Amino acid sequence: MKKHERKSTSQKGSMMVEALAMLGLITMVTPVLYRKAAERTTELQDINVATQMRMVSSAVDDFIKDNYNEIGESHAGDVFTLTEDEQEQLDKYLPYGFNTQSSRLFEDFNVSVRKRTVVDKNNKEHHIYTTAVLAPLREDITMMRSSKIASMIGANGGVYRRVGDGDNYMLEGVQGAWSADPSDYDFSGDIKEGSLVVISNEAIGSARGEVSSDEPLYRIDDGDVDKNTMQTTLYMDGHDLRGLADLIAQDDTITIGSEDNGITNNLIVTGTSNLKGAVTAEGAVTIGENVNIGGNLTVEGDTSLKKTTIEGDLIQSGGKIDFNPTSFKLVTEGDITMGGKNVTITGDETVKVNVG
Repeated sequence: MKKHERKSTSQKGSMMVEALAMLGLITMVTPVLYRKAAERTTELQDINVATQMRMVSSAVDDFIKDNYNEIGESHAGDVFTLTEDEQEQLDKYLPYGFNTQSSRLFEDFNVSVRKRTVVDKNNKEHHIYTTAVLAPLREDITMMRSSKIASMIGANGGVYRRVGDGDNYMLEGVQGAWSADPSDYDFSGDIKEGSLVVISNEAIGSARGEVSSDEPLYRIDDGDVDKNTMQTTLYMDGHDLRGLADLIAQDDTITIGSEDNGITNNLIVTGTSNLKGAVTAEGAVTIGENVNIGGNLTVEGDTSLKKTTIEGDLIQSGGKIDFNPTSFKLVTEGDITMGGKNVTITGDETVKVNVG
């Protein structure tokens, strides 16, 4: 009986030691778990702040693109903020229910737009916009945390930080990727150090739907044909098309101007075409079937014509002329000038040329 009592007492003591050990372990682990949970909560908050900044910056850029011409006319200065009406329009670019004042870190968003005016060779002005969104902090946070949030925004994220020991401040991008004076965007007043800022991903130089910086054809051939392939009609707006080597039009209807067309080197037209003005070519000319030339055809090189109507003169200053060589052929060596208004070709073997 005593032996059984000693065994029971020993088991109770062992359980007490295990309980104390477990309590000690809980006491040690709980602060770590609590700290990790707090860090995770802070991290999620920082991610949400960075997402908010990106959303607002994207909305501002979209608003500028959609109202590019109107904004250029209504704001004359180099730096400006949005009017009350424009701010109301901007709110429509944000998700429904998005509240810029609900953040626990900052008070509101300050939007500023910087305008740069450039003049092209035709003395036409173009405006280039860069937007900046500043989020003044509600409370002080460490610069390390501000920099971390800025890095979550991306390369266009940054912070408002002090320079030196004085009261000078600057806008600095992530890891010094970019920097700007706050006065460049007219940011002033009581702004806490560490406040977040985000600028445009790229300068806005045209309205939405118009040509932007990454859409023009490439000027250097890097082997990618698509980069130099037109996907729409090319309008010269009264300007010359100069420095041509060969002009080749295949399998389509082509219309060249209403006045004289100067073409250097070779002109090759194989499809149904209407050349409204006179054509002058310093190189060889090959014209296929169903081609109408509304003025004079002046050629310095060899000429090959197939079922071609020339309303003006045919002036051949050098080389040879082949008239529909598949069924009949007229080859003239040397210089030729036909001063009349027509060239008549009849029959399979007979060629009649009326010379004025």
